Amino acid sequence: MPEVLPTNVDNLVVGDKVYFNTPDNHRLHGQEGTVVAITDWGAHVATGVGGGGYRAFFSEMVRKPQAVESPPLPKSTKVSTTTNIKPAKASHYSPSDVGYTGDMCMICQGIRMRRNGACLLCEDCGSTSGCS
Repeated sequence: MPEVLPTNVDNLVVGDKVYFNTPDNHRLHGQEGTVVAITDWGAHVATGVGGGGYRAFFSEMVRKPQAVESPPLPKSTKVSTTTNIKPAKASHYSPSDVGYTGDMCMICQGIRMRRNGACLLCEDCGSTSGCS
């Protein structure tokens, strides 16, 4: 199960970079986006995932930390460039592993769409992609 991140979206403004904190949505969880509009319940966020635009509650976003410049090292300090660190294994499932197609629901804009015969079924609102 992906780690649930704390929120830090006080004073969020348009243009802020955020990460999605949606552990139940493996497609969006941990993805980066840019705030394009603020509402009283959250924000509209543009991202490169799926349809490109999502509505997110404040509790579903984590502000991306600002880059902090570190002071230069003293000239006498040597830094090793070799490490024995092994990369971590991915701890999340791809959307296809859980049956989602990646399509967006035309009714509720949810992305939990799965195959239902020749059609698609939205697991959020129950609508289909036009088949009966």
